[in-house]
Amino acid sequence: MCDPSCSPNSPARGDRRTRSDVDEDRAFVGPVEDEPEPEDGELSTESEPEALAPAPRNERLDEYMQKLSSGRPIQWSSSLKDDLADLVNSLAGEGRDEQVQALTRIVIHYSKSSSKDIKAEAIESVDTLLKEMCFPGCDDLRAGIMEDLLGLLQDEDLTENVKVLSGIFEHQVPVLVRRGRYEALSKIVHVLAAMSGHKSSVSVEKKEAAEAVLGTVGRDDVLEVLLSDVQSGDPERQQYTMHVLIDLGKKAIEPLVEIVKTSQEVRVRKSSISILKEIGDH
Repeated sequence: MCDPSCSPNSPARGDRRTRSDVDEDRAFVGPVEDEPEPEDGELSTESEPEALAPAPRNERLDEYMQKLSSGRPIQWSSSLKDDLADLVNSLAGEGRDEQVQALTRIVIHYSKSSSKDIKAEAIESVDTLLKEMCFPGCDDLRAGIMEDLLGLLQDEDLTENVKVLSGIFEHQVPVLVRRGRYEALSKIVHVLAAMSGHKSSVSVEKKEAAEAVLGTVGRDDVLEVLLSDVQSGDPERQQYTMHVLIDLGKKAIEPLVEIVKTSQEVRVRKSSISILKEIGDH
């Protein structure tokens, strides 16, 4: 795993070789800004013809880079999944952020595949991409990838795949907080809080996965940043922060009470009291 070399203060900045009759529906061209996401059935779940032996890794990486640069199709395969970390860091090392983003969008689009196997592999690959990014400014790119992922996945997708996604969320929630991406954070917390609630009908395993992510949001270092935004003068950040803290529930009560006791600003005390009332009503 990448060592934590990309701090919030960092400066900004393969295919398997198959026979020619491989099902073209498993290839995704792109991506472009307004590329539609795959429709059900677009990605074939039929077995592929027998593959030829994979090319050496360096050759595959070169081939992926050439395809990304030219916009040619990249077919989902186990070798692509295995090579993702090397590919992302190779591209980033050359300052090719657009290609890094293009690759991650391809992977994210495959996370919507109608094939459960491809979907599961793609979601795991998103986790790999995010963990292995080792270059200056990667926090911003990580946060952007999370926004892309959450923009494609509906609430029911989050619920269905929470056991896989929880690992991603646990690692990336602090990144979203550090970079101020509260809309994405609010969506995660809202869906997972509903799943972990006593009225939820999801399985025990899914509830436990949701609780693990909410526990990360309730960590002292994360709450400290969220609570500072309650006291900020930015209405948009305050609004999203309030939603997150309300959905977080009991974990937010003690620090909010402390703000009510100690803050010298009437506006801040009122906001905190309002959040506490909302938590009590849930």
